[in-house]
Amino acid sequence: SKPMYPFITASFSAPAKVFLSGEHAVLSGKTAIAFSLDKRTTCEISVYDRAKTGWPFLDIECKFFKLVFDNYVDLKEVDHLSQIEQGAIKTFLVAAEKAIEEVKDVDLNEFKYGFSISLKYNFPYGVGLGSSAAFNVALAGAVYTTFRKLAKNTIKDMTDLSFENPEELWMFKLLADEGEKVAHSTLSGINTVSAALGGLIRYNQTMTSAQEVLDSSKAIQLPEGFKYDIINTGVVRTTHDQLDDMVIVRKAYSDIYDSIIEAIGKTTEKVETLLMSENLNLNQLAFLSDVNHNLLESLNLGLEIIDEIYYIGVKNKVTCKISGAGCGGCMLAIYTDYSNVDGFKSEIEALHSKGVSIIESTISKEGFQCDSWEHR
Repeated sequence: SKPMYPFITASFSAPAKVFLSGEHAVLSGKTAIAFSLDKRTTCEISVYDRAKTGWPFLDIECKFFKLVFDNYVDLKEVDHLSQIEQGAIKTFLVAAEKAIEEVKDVDLNEFKYGFSISLKYNFPYGVGLGSSAAFNVALAGAVYTTFRKLAKNTIKDMTDLSFENPEELWMFKLLADEGEKVAHSTLSGINTVSAALGGLIRYNQTMTSAQEVLDSSKAIQLPEGFKYDIINTGVVRTTHDQLDDMVIVRKAYSDIYDSIIEAIGKTTEKVETLLMSENLNLNQLAFLSDVNHNLLESLNLGLEIIDEIYYIGVKNKVTCKISGAGCGGCMLAIYTDYSNVDGFKSEIEALHSKGVSIIESTISKEGFQCDSWEHR
């Protein structure tokens, strides 16, 4: 019987993120601010010698699907697959093709390697934490890196696994965007930027390089003692669905919609100014976040459970704002010195029967990274 062990096993990951300010408005050219979390999507990739093992060109799986392709050419025929499946295959293809485009004597149709890919989350999917973007960035970076090393015969060289050049991470963001476009009719860009670069991010759609984003983001910092929690409403709503709804609203009430988006943009400008100040005031940040939340509510992005969580926050002097697409997903709870944190958490935990939960996390400075690389 043929041996079935891989000769390369590797693991790569990209972080989740949460909006601090500017969601929805970022789609209209306004600035948004987000920070990455220690919650990550991991892409585990194993490489086999097809002649020795009989392994297919690709098998790829996550919690939503498992797909097997015997040959590279089969990946070109995916119209029958779901959007998330098509998006994953698109990301795989553009990353693989980008990796070998400069290696003239490599033909993917005759590639002698087979790949097994497994994507896993340690945070909820579809709740406004950028899970799709983290998925595609982790996949793009893992595939590009692995194919590049195979094509250039550098699998024993570990020096190119630190990703110290931020523009390489930006390339992974661009590759991931190709897969994201399959599942999302409109992209803001900030989700894949956060997944690729990590940390506290200030972004708008005029930015075209990692250095531009990083230089812009250096100017801002969170207040000392900034404390927060992420509250999962338990209601899953895809960004794709929510953005489609917003298109309908904008067409029907363009003047009202535009004025609200403009107000969200102005609120984020105030948040930026605050985060640039030497004397950061956490209470002012909480106030602006409350304004941001109510502007999002005025776009009909609330739900009964969102209102219930919000007013539990009001009762306990905790600011709770929609973070992400809205109509479910997650809320960002911001604590100040005046907050009754224990009382707030106790009341939130009492909503467990409604699907509400607290996602404990810390802010992460790490974007896409290689967690392990082993070869035989």
